Amino acid sequence: MKNILLSACMAVVLVLTNNAALAASEADDLIRMARSGVDEEVLTAYIDTSPSTFDLSADDIVTLKDLGVPSKVINEALLHGYAKKSDSVPAAEAGDIKKTASNDISVTISTAAVAPPPGDLNISFFYESLYPYGNWLNISGEWCWQPNAAVMSPDWAPYCRYGHWVDSDWGWCWVSDYSWGWAPFHYGRWFHHRTHGWCWVPDTEWGPAWVAWRKGDDFCGWAPLPPRTRYVNNKGFYFGASLAGVDFEFNLTMNDYFFVPASHFCDPHPWINVVPSIRQEEVFRRTAFVRNSYGFEHDHIINRGVPVEEISRASNRRIQPITIVNENLKPGEQIHRSTIKENRLMIYKPMIASTAPKNPIVIKSLLKNRAVNMPQQRSEADKNLIERQTNAAQQTMKDQRLKANNAKQEKYHLEKAAHYEADSQKQADLKTEAEIQSMKVKQAQDHVVNIKRWNPSAKQKSAVIPQSKVVTESSSENRQQVNTRVRNQIQKEAQVERQHEQAAEEMVRKTSPAQVQKNNTRSQGKDRRQDSGKK
Repeated sequence: MKNILLSACMAVVLVLTNNAALAASEADDLIRMARSGVDEEVLTAYIDTSPSTFDLSADDIVTLKDLGVPSKVINEALLHGYAKKSDSVPAAEAGDIKKTASNDISVTISTAAVAPPPGDLNISFFYESLYPYGNWLNISGEWCWQPNAAVMSPDWAPYCRYGHWVDSDWGWCWVSDYSWGWAPFHYGRWFHHRTHGWCWVPDTEWGPAWVAWRKGDDFCGWAPLPPRTRYVNNKGFYFGASLAGVDFEFNLTMNDYFFVPASHFCDPHPWINVVPSIRQEEVFRRTAFVRNSYGFEHDHIINRGVPVEEISRASNRRIQPITIVNENLKPGEQIHRSTIKENRLMIYKPMIASTAPKNPIVIKSLLKNRAVNMPQQRSEADKNLIERQTNAAQQTMKDQRLKANNAKQEKYHLEKAAHYEADSQKQADLKTEAEIQSMKVKQAQDHVVNIKRWNPSAKQKSAVIPQSKVVTESSSENRQQVNTRVRNQIQKEAQVERQHEQAAEEMVRKTSPAQVQKNNTRSQGKDRRQDSGKK
């Protein structure tokens, strides 16, 4: 009897151990898949069709966020298994993505950005610190960095998603939610490449945010300053070798700007209310370029941008100024996201020398010396993993094409109804709804393009994977408490991202020409009544 009971207990332990190992394996596979630059919709489909749960720790969650995975996708992984779907992945759509299941053993180069020993640092430090979170590309002879987030989400942009603005002793400062945000939002310049999308060119000077500004009565906007721009005290901005005048707009177009209502500029998540691209031209016309937005005070640069009092008045609240403090990390300490404590922004901002850097290829070879070889037994598992990922990609592409077609049909019916509508207000409303459907068509088509670029087997064999860690504010917190806190935070952020989707449609309606005209008419009528009352 004892032997039977002992055997049963051992069997239970073995099952639990295998399940835990499988869940941990699923978490690792999810991180590897995210690092390959897969489209966020494919990642969601892969999660939904997974046969097991994802036991994500707080560190896993931070790693996924740093790789650009939206919180709503991470939340899907956390919920998966509690309400697991039994539907299997439909057969792959032939011709779009070639199945390339491989028997090769994947090699994961595990690394994390840490503070270096004392001494001169040059741009090579950026090469090594940012490699795990994106890729270095040689564009026209210049090394540029593209974050994994820009590959995963078609609408990702710098100084836009997953961060917020604060008023500081350096002027307007961008506080990023990414662990790697200390570097590319404060050094160097961003540009949008016609093929690759958003890329970053490193530089040595620290600034609170390198952006140009526009403002109007209701909206304010900012755009990343392009490469070859630099600010010189008592002279102003140079663009290349030429001194830019106060009216020079750095060749930026309306497509380079992100606009939000002035009342939402200082929100914790301002990107929720960013004006959709379909309305950028109208808002661009209603704003003007902000001259002399930079200056020098107390021996450092100041980013004035939109006057603080205007933002305070529009949002109907006092903007609390904060002090920027350089976080001095000891050698080997992990570089983490910037934090605000007691009106102080703690941010890592090392001095970067202008000495010649090493080639990023050399840096990558150095990182490979830290490679962690995965067990040989994973060969068959990897083949199955690639097949599951390929099926998820095929089905997602099919779903996105269906979404695009449905939105096209809905747009056609709305435009037809608007054509025959006699009431001008109803006609304008129908046209606005048609524009929303047009926006949905573009979103679905962008996902399809993203998925077509992705090859699951080619991009995961030798990936530089970060190992992010949660920096706790209290040493008394145990790992379970930390995991619970981070998971709760992800649920809140997932709700914020869903609000963004709804807010985009509302923004199209609010900024429609008919609605703007109606608001102006109401405002003029109110002014006339006030003037009449004064008389």
